[in-house]
Amino acid sequence: MSVHQWREDCSPHLSGPDNQTPRRTVQRLTMLFVTVTLLLAVLALVGSGLGIAADGSDTASLNETNTSERNVSDHVVSPGATTSVTVSFKFQEARQVTLVETFTPEFGNVTIVDTGGATLSGVNNANDELFVDWGEVKTATVTYEVTVPDDAADGDTFTLNSGKMSDVTIEPAVIEVDTDPAFFDVAELTPGETSIDSGDSVNVSATVTNTGGTTDTQAVNLTLDGEVVASQSVTLEPGETQSVTFMAALGDRDAGSYEYAVASADEAATVTLTVGNPTADLDRTISESTLTPGATTTVTVDVTQNTSSGLFLAESFTPAFADVTIVDDGGADFKGVNNANDEVFADWGDVKSTTLTYKVTIPKDATAGDEYTIQSASSSDYALGTDTITISDAEPASFAVEAFDAPGSVPQEENITVNATVTNVGGMNGTETVEYRLGGDVVATETVTLAPNETVTVTFEAAATTDRPGAVTHGVWIAEESHTQTLTVKHSRATYAGDNGEIGLRGVSNASTDWNDGHIDLSLLRDIIGHWRTDTPVR
Repeated sequence: MSVHQWREDCSPHLSGPDNQTPRRTVQRLTMLFVTVTLLLAVLALVGSGLGIAADGSDTASLNETNTSERNVSDHVVSPGATTSVTVSFKFQEARQVTLVETFTPEFGNVTIVDTGGATLSGVNNANDELFVDWGEVKTATVTYEVTVPDDAADGDTFTLNSGKMSDVTIEPAVIEVDTDPAFFDVAELTPGETSIDSGDSVNVSATVTNTGGTTDTQAVNLTLDGEVVASQSVTLEPGETQSVTFMAALGDRDAGSYEYAVASADEAATVTLTVGNPTADLDRTISESTLTPGATTTVTVDVTQNTSSGLFLAESFTPAFADVTIVDDGGADFKGVNNANDEVFADWGDVKSTTLTYKVTIPKDATAGDEYTIQSASSSDYALGTDTITISDAEPASFAVEAFDAPGSVPQEENITVNATVTNVGGMNGTETVEYRLGGDVVATETVTLAPNETVTVTFEAAATTDRPGAVTHGVWIAEESHTQTLTVKHSRATYAGDNGEIGLRGVSNASTDWNDGHIDLSLLRDIIGHWRTDTPVR
């Protein structure tokens, strides 16, 4: 309030002009008001010079900042490009703060992204100034974006500075216009869309090419759903290409789908990554699930995982078997059988599909009705459920060859067909391998499974290959059971031919001797001589 206003406001309460005492009172009050006003002005002037506020506080310490900085994300940009600017400050004590940023020349656009909790903020319509104002604050960070005009020319510069009314003063920053700036193109991202198990690592690579006209250095990042999980600094000249490779445990996530990318400041290559728990197709097969005391059966465990990874299988047995033997570990790195014969295990490194085969033997003192269970141990990576072997007092399976039907003779090298009748004369289901042997050599086999008293006819066809014509023993075998006959392998043209199928003088001579001895007839001898004269192979 001015003295004049004060006097006008007070005058209605004073007495009239004839009253001299009130007039003197007013004069005295007026002089007192002027004196106090002048004194306060002097104190304010002196206090500002000495750093002392009217209330005695230290204004210099309030105005002093410990730190203040302005960071520009990209100092070289192309016309129409946008770059981000952050301004941060920290005062020794909380106070009212106004931040003013000026831009010379003005930008095409200025946008405040984050006011840092300010109460007021704004951008000049000319895009040459912005302000942010806080009530009481000690530290804050402001983020804003500036866009270079589309018509900016190569080499133009834009200066960012602190305004005169700003409580935060920072050295100017310059943004330069480059009409052909660096541009880091990202391509050839591998692997493409892929799936991994939780906890697995993945090797990610890509190529980065500077398709712009300026040498630049950028951070190339591997991101997962926007989160940077690995980074490399890459410097490229115009037209230069560089490969980047990242090894990251991207599988260390909950199961689900994620977007992973290799990204420069300019571009990102993105694909889908599926993280899941390992799964597998599992199967346990027991060749015979009903056994007699002391009998042995084969157990096969097949595992096919959805992806190649480490695998640990453990099978437990209740009660323990008399013996457990691993027949085929499927390429396991480690395997073993517990001394008590109540558990077997196998461990593989990275494997997608494998088979574990083992045999179990029932104790001889087992009694009819006893049950032996096979199930996955708690330490096994997968659970296959429970299978049961039941002990029976029935006679075990026993295969007998009831009949053997075969010709008595066959020309050498020609095929022979034989039939065997096989019956399970035991009291339990069984599986056996039937062998056809010629001259002691196994030349064909077939596996058959029969219920008690079931019969099957097994047919074999094989070439009658022997060193020399003559009598040879042939027949079928099942374990120790056999049925045999004598087969006469007759001479044929092939008997006298060489390895190339042609008959030479020695073959003709041998054929003549055999004709003299009665082993071949005259027609075969003439046929052999004819092949020799015409050099025609016999086969």
